Amino acid sequence: MNSWLVWQMLGIYLPVVTQPVYLIASPWFSDLNMTINGNQTLRIRAAGLDEGYFVQSVRINGEPWEKNWFEHEDLMAHGGTLEFALGAEMKTWETGAVPPSPGHVRL
Repeated sequence: MNSWLVWQMLGIYLPVVTQPVYLIASPWFSDLNMTINGNQTLRIRAAGLDEGYFVQSVRINGEPWEKNWFEHEDLMAHGGTLEFALGAEMKTWETGAVPPSPGHVRL
């Protein structure tokens, strides 16, 4: 249970352990670095945290991100940056594809 809280505070949620999909939530910290995958660095930044906790936009490795999820290879395998713009009002920012579902496999 403690690990779920830590991931939630980072703004990341792992819905199913052992799957390479991470859901994006709102972080509790404005700036942090963490070592992942042995010697890689993941930096999570949240601009506007003092104004509110609603996600306005997301950038992954400097690129605009329109999905409310990312895959392991996008950030966790080699490190990178996850940048949030937060605000006081809810906004629809996630207009990209929905996350893959393990229950829907085409044969």
